Amino acid sequence: MSIKLLRIPLQFCSNLIRRLIWLTQNSKKANLSFFKVHLLVVNNAFYARLAQTCVESFLFFHPNSQIIIHYDYKTEKELIKRFKAVALLRKNKVNFELVNENSVWQLHKLHIILGMQGTYDFFMDCDLRWNGSIQDKNEDRLIFFLEERVLVSYEEIYEAMQKKLAPYTNTSMKNTSFFSWSGVKILESQCQHIVDLWAELYENTLNQTSIQSQSVSRISEQVVLSLVPRLFGLPFSFLKDSDKQFDGSICESSYYGASGGRFALWGNTNRKPWF
Repeated sequence: MSIKLLRIPLQFCSNLIRRLIWLTQNSKKANLSFFKVHLLVVNNAFYARLAQTCVESFLFFHPNSQIIIHYDYKTEKELIKRFKAVALLRKNKVNFELVNENSVWQLHKLHIILGMQGTYDFFMDCDLRWNGSIQDKNEDRLIFFLEERVLVSYEEIYEAMQKKLAPYTNTSMKNTSFFSWSGVKILESQCQHIVDLWAELYENTLNQTSIQSQSVSRISEQVVLSLVPRLFGLPFSFLKDSDKQFDGSICESSYYGASGGRFALWGNTNRKPWF
């Protein structure tokens, strides 16, 4: 028991030192290219804590990048608090943009990503932690975080994919914790088609009251973005070949939304079962 108790302060000191290094140094393997990166931090002030880890670790490996945090009034105060050190030690690296309060966060994320098309910007979820640097890739292909199972294998998603969405149930689910168009540009009408498909899926979930339908609602923008390569015949690839919570790879997710997991100073925590 005493050894376990000792691990907590040791882990705390180790992670605190690591965060100080993130803020004051650059990785020897840092990519010095310019990257423009978008994060969405809305609804819950706790997401500002997650974003702090994400941004500090990313800038350690990509120090010449520009971060744009899209926020709302619910997260504003906590963001100001959490990013004081970044503002001081990583000057002019982080900017904040207020979102329209009248939309659900899934639509915010969708609009941010669609607004990136034709650029090499990145979108990343705020519950990521970076352990390495991205290699410069001008592939002219969409980049997702990783590939998951085929959509038809998720019973609750299959049930929600009706009408216009029905023909695409054999498409694979693609994790959008990280996403880039890599310069690929689509038409305005195609952007609107994506939004319309999302609205249909989201409305289908609202007509149901089960926990499963609520789960589909939470990832509705991910489901629709997974269809984009097939909808428009676009090439795509993945940042990671495989993934596991807290896997220590180039970029890892705590899957906070699904599991409550997070990267804490006293060690990685997981509040509820993750599958």
